[in-house]
Amino acid sequence: MPYQNLTQLELGALKNDNLDIEVFERVNENTIETSTKGQKAIFATMLVEFEVNNGGFNQYYINTGMEYSKMAVEGFRLIGASAFADLMQRANKIAESRYAPEYLKKLQQNIEDFQTSYKDDPFDLLDKEFYEFPGGEDPKQLRIQYIRAHPEEFIG
Repeated sequence: MPYQNLTQLELGALKNDNLDIEVFERVNENTIETSTKGQKAIFATMLVEFEVNNGGFNQYYINTGMEYSKMAVEGFRLIGASAFADLMQRANKIAESRYAPEYLKKLQQNIEDFQTSYKDDPFDLLDKEFYEFPGGEDPKQLRIQYIRAHPEEFIG
């Protein structure tokens, strides 16, 4: 099922607290490539936040691989979260050197291997930086501002 655009009335009625979540829930992973740049930005940046806030960058890459990691860098830049984009780019470099596809598959299939992957976690410092809102940026507020400033990317 493709992204289901909001109507202008729906977009206007949504409170800011739910705005980015509503867009995220309407983006379908199967059709992400045909989504607008704004839809991709909301989807990819929220996915990073969900995963990192739940288990750090280690969990993000184990659960998503590298599939949306470059999209997340672009998404953070698009919404104006340049410090988060830089942080994500640094995390991507670590992940590219750490996670061969077969290693990721092993971690996804075995809980003990997954738990062991947190020992000597090279993402520890990046996780801490992420939690402290680098550059004083708040991605949620920046996503909301982007959606409100570019409604044409989300309504149809």
